[in-house]
Amino acid sequence: MAELTGAHVKAVRDSWDVICKDVRGNGVQLFLRYFGAFPEYLVLFKDLRGMSLEELKTSKHMRIHGSRVLHALTSMVDALDELDVAAGIMSKTIDTHFDFNVQNIKKYEDLFSVMPDFMKAQAGDKFTPLAQEGWTLVLNTLLAVGKERIAQIEKQKAAMA
Repeated sequence: MAELTGAHVKAVRDSWDVICKDVRGNGVQLFLRYFGAFPEYLVLFKDLRGMSLEELKTSKHMRIHGSRVLHALTSMVDALDELDVAAGIMSKTIDTHFDFNVQNIKKYEDLFSVMPDFMKAQAGDKFTPLAQEGWTLVLNTLLAVGKERIAQIEKQKAAMA
């Protein structure tokens, strides 16, 4: 597997800067792609359950959650020069979602699987081949951290049972 280089980090950040120009709108776009590809996950969001994709486009709750997710991703992108910090942010994200029935890595893998098309559509020419390679490395790293954290939580819960 390739290593995340300084050039990758710059390309990832340059592409992400475009996304950050419209956090609410891009948060909605990311989740429209996610729910379009994985409609079964909509039931996990009590404020969004039963809504059509058309209704989600204008939902205040969709804008709120999308914004929160993009801000968390921004924190991770900002910390790419200190991967232990980015990993810590991902671990905290796993912690906060675990009690909302997001207890396996598959839901994160599925969210991250829509990122390339999302980035291509929203970041345009800033989503260069180098940025795409960098994003692949970043998302794979975050997924590895997530898998490890989920395993730790499951082990802690089993020990308490």
